[in-house]
Amino acid sequence: MEGKSPQLPSTPTYQEDPRYRQGINQLSNLGNQATSFQGLPSEMTEAISTSPKSTSMFLEGLKAELEPIFRDIRRDTMNQLAANNQLESSTTASKFGEIESDLQKKYISQSTTFGLADIDRALQNRMSLFGMGLDTTKAATGMAGESESTKNQFNLQNYENVVAKDLYDKQKNLSGWGKALSYMSPLGHDIFEMQGYENVPGIGVWDALPMATSMFGGGLPGSSVSAGSSAGNF
Repeated sequence: MEGKSPQLPSTPTYQEDPRYRQGINQLSNLGNQATSFQGLPSEMTEAISTSPKSTSMFLEGLKAELEPIFRDIRRDTMNQLAANNQLESSTTASKFGEIESDLQKKYISQSTTFGLADIDRALQNRMSLFGMGLDTTKAATGMAGESESTKNQFNLQNYENVVAKDLYDKQKNLSGWGKALSYMSPLGHDIFEMQGYENVPGIGVWDALPMATSMFGGGLPGSSVSAGSSAGNF
């Protein structure tokens, strides 16, 4: 309608996909679990822990492997002692004592090696899991920071929108040079373009005066400034 001032739309509101925030929370929780070794799935807990069950199974297998070997050693030793008529001597007890000692040493050596390897495996898995947890926490923190940065940037721009709308609403009640002076704010740039000006530069005093003269007519008392006479010609 002719003579009716244009109306500015309402300022927008920030919208964030809830799945994005949910993903950040899940990553953060996973990072906390991985670095604290708490709340992990049972399979992962087993991977970072020593395994008494595995050690027990290893010892049973080791016993099954060594017993026949030492049984043969005992038999051969007894046959040798019998051939030398030494079965009733102190040599017999000494020989069989040595055999039993060798058997126990084998058990201890092999079980210690297996136990240390099991501990090393658990520690290596813990270190890997902890590193993964740190990386996951870092990723979640970065995503949260980007989200907040985007939101803050939106809020800053939206604040300019609110101020521009407020200036626009106020300038409608002004006339003549009162409007021109209200346009000297950088936010007046958008308002000039709404009035039909194109490629509006940064608004300063000398940019605003010729445009205001063109829009409202006349000039300042005692001034020779008129439309098209300043560096802000359009």
